[in-house]
Amino acid sequence: MRKPADTQANQGLFQLDATFGDMAVNMGSVVWNIETLSQRIKSLLCLTADVCDRNTGVAFEMHIEMALANELSLREIREAIFHAAPESGYSNALQALIRLKQIANEKHADDLNWQQNNESGAGSAISEAALAQRLDGLAPGFGQVWSVAVGQQWERSILGKAERALLSIGASVINQTLGDSFAYYI
Repeated sequence: MRKPADTQANQGLFQLDATFGDMAVNMGSVVWNIETLSQRIKSLLCLTADVCDRNTGVAFEMHIEMALANELSLREIREAIFHAAPESGYSNALQALIRLKQIANEKHADDLNWQQNNESGAGSAISEAALAQRLDGLAPGFGQVWSVAVGQQWERSILGKAERALLSIGASVINQTLGDSFAYYI
């Protein structure tokens, strides 16, 4: 298990600026010491926030390294990016995926089999018909587009349903989309 205070977790910050490194490590330590969430979920939420915020810089790299140190695989990190795509925008997810691949090529070349499997589950247990109908009220056809995106997002089996729910709730909070979709994820 790795936390922000661990030297390996924050080298990039301290190379940039030691004072800012201290500030970031202090804040990160508060977040990473929350006991009600696992280190795995915290790692996934940090990565989701990065994708939503279009952050593919030093913090994104640090969050990838934290996720790997907290026993997530490159494949699971990739899956978190895929899951964030509908909430963050596919162009944001694309930039995160490009950066993940660069980091993987630079630092984790032995683990690059993460791209081999295009896994999806047998189907979603989540009923989205009522929300899709409400979204069609906003613009004809919007509910159908949303249903396709949600199907792609939730039917994959690499991350669990509870993890996906927390990531979607987190993305809704980050993006301040706290209406019908947020209620749906809750």
